[in-house]
Amino acid sequence: MPTMTAYTPGVPCWIDLSTADREAAMKFYTAVLGWKDYDVSPEEAGFYTMPRMKDQSVAGMMTQSDDETNMGVPPHWNTYVRVDSADDATKKAKDLGATIVVEPMDVMDVGRMAVFLDPEGAGICVWQPNQFPGAGVVNEPGAFIWSEMYTKDPEAAKAFYTGLFGWNMEVNDGLGGYIELKVGDHTFGGMMEITAEMGPIPPNWLVYFAVDDADAAVEAAKAAGGSAMMGPMDIPQVGRFAVLADGQGAVFAVIKTAGEPAS
Repeated sequence: MPTMTAYTPGVPCWIDLSTADREAAMKFYTAVLGWKDYDVSPEEAGFYTMPRMKDQSVAGMMTQSDDETNMGVPPHWNTYVRVDSADDATKKAKDLGATIVVEPMDVMDVGRMAVFLDPEGAGICVWQPNQFPGAGVVNEPGAFIWSEMYTKDPEAAKAFYTGLFGWNMEVNDGLGGYIELKVGDHTFGGMMEITAEMGPIPPNWLVYFAVDDADAAVEAAKAAGGSAMMGPMDIPQVGRFAVLADGQGAVFAVIKTAGEPAS
């Protein structure tokens, strides 16, 4: 797939990990996703770390802030949605009932961002690019491929995210009513209702990575100190996936697609 140099507004363009142990996380994801080349920023930028593929940044890693740690926020992956204006998106999110966690702020000269919780408490970030558009490689083994929303109230979530980003939502009856998230005709993610059978799962966004072999990724995660929370299991005509937790407890998913992923 060619290098990504721009993203359509409303499409997730970046992901990063807020972790309790950045060095351990680097070793874990090297074992599971094959990341080997890391670009580590200087101390004044918080040692923000970006794994690279094909000489392109594919994700970020950062040590959790003291505020997050003191509030008991567990290590987690963040999804960033490309917007034209982080300030406008934040104002709209407030009007729609979001709780702002990080007000719009410039990240040096690379872009402007904000972080908030949707009305159910699921964290989502927005990214207004300047010098940095987002992940340079997606939809390839080792790279970001999908974002999935877990919600207790699908209708409320639909209203919030449609109002905020203008997403189209389409129910896939062939996948048991799974809700596909779209910008125009481009499908970039999905939404699932949290049912009682799933247990005490809070509303959240789940990041998926493409892999060559989901079973091998599960075994690698276990060997590296992580755990398997679901799968590996097959989704007919979609692929084979598993939901994992890294050694610090950050949850993510891996998938071996049944065919070539959409660009």
